[in-house]
Order: sequence, then structure tokens, then C-alpha cells
Amino acid sequence: MSCPIFEREWIFDQWADSVEAQVWLDDTEVVPIFGYTPGADDTLGAIRRRMPGATVLNCSDFRAFRNSQRGEMERYTTLALIRNRIMDAAVTLDIDFLLSWDSDMLFEPVLDKLFIDKPVTGALVDMTGEDWLMEEGHGFPSWMWLHEQKGARRELGWRPADDPEPFQVGVVMGTVLMSRPVIERVRYASHDLGEDIGFACACEAHGFDRWLVPAARGVHIHDKPGEKER
Repeated sequence: MSCPIFEREWIFDQWADSVEAQVWLDDTEVVPIFGYTPGADDTLGAIRRRMPGATVLNCSDFRAFRNSQRGEMERYTTLALIRNRIMDAAVTLDIDFLLSWDSDMLFEPVLDKLFIDKPVTGALVDMTGEDWLMEEGHGFPSWMWLHEQKGARRELGWRPADDPEPFQVGVVMGTVLMSRPVIERVRYASHDLGEDIGFACACEAHGFDRWLVPAARGVHIHDKPGEKER
């Protein structure tokens, strides 16, 4: 289980509660890995308090998030670099599955449903707080099923949010489960729509399908109460 993390002290206890609520197979060992960028709060202290055995990768050598704006390539490049450092650590730690679970997304005990014998699976995350998505009339940006083939962007289509069956998509984001072959061979890349799109393109190049699992549904909290995402 992993994520980049920056100034998340305000939500970390809720997120850790969500992690602890999950129900896995009896022989599953959860190994938290954080790509940590120092900020103005005590996120590191929260990690040490709630998950003292976690692997914390110091990512202060990458440019911090603090002055980045949504849509800027600098932010996406930084996130890609941090996520790739996490994936390198997962290879070294000999991890069988890597659950990339962003630190502002909360779930009831449903993430075991991501294990459906597919190389990459993703949860359906409610991001209706995103103003730009609401303007487009979408409630779930996990449904940006875009990927690139030979330089051309292609949309794979939409599907009702209440459809319970897993289905193949172009992009999964926010909460993603990767099998060992994916961990070893695929890396994130910066993209003008976000590093998740870069990851999807890399999966496509290596022949790894991406699947959405609607039964694994959660919510994106977005921002600290009273603050707008930077």
C-alpha cells in the first residue's frame, strides 16, 4: 500500500482508520510505503504515530507541491517521479501487489474486491467536488478513459456508475492495484492530463489491461476544511 504524501496531517487519522478497516486474506501482510515531501505540518509525525512500521521515502529532492497549480506539468512530473520511487522500493521489498491509494481518499471495507486476477484494477472514486468536472457534467473522473495510441488520443466511452461488474477501461486513478509484473515493468510518466494518464499509456505499451471495479467505491475528500486545493 503506497502513496505520495504532502501536508496530510489534517486527514491522516481518517485515512489510517480507513486502511485499518479493510479486510484482506488471512495471509496478507500490508506494507505501507510513503513518498514523503516535507511541508508545513507534521504529516511525518502522524505517519510515525499511526503506522510506525511504514517505509517512508524522503522525496524532498523533488520539487514540492506547495506552489503548484492543478494542470501544471511541474506538478504531474513531480508526482510521476515520486510514484516511480515508490515502485522501485516495492520491487526491492519483493512486494507481490502494490495498492496505490491516495491519502485523501476514504473507503469502507471494499478494496479486497480489487483482486480479480487482472494486471491493473482501480476503484470508483467519487470526486464530485471537482468544479471542472461538474462543469463537464461528470461525477467520476476515474471515468476519463483516455489513452494514446500512435500519438492519437481516443476516448473509450462511458458506462453507468451503478453497473456492478468490472469492466476494461483506458485509465484508472486515485486508488489502483498493480500486480507484480506491472510493478517490475511499468513506470509513471508526466502527461498534460496527469501522471495517471502517463501510467496508462505505459501499461498499454507493455500489454497490461486496466479494469475498473465499481464495487470498490470510495470518496475523494479533496481539501482541508476551509481551504481550496492548491
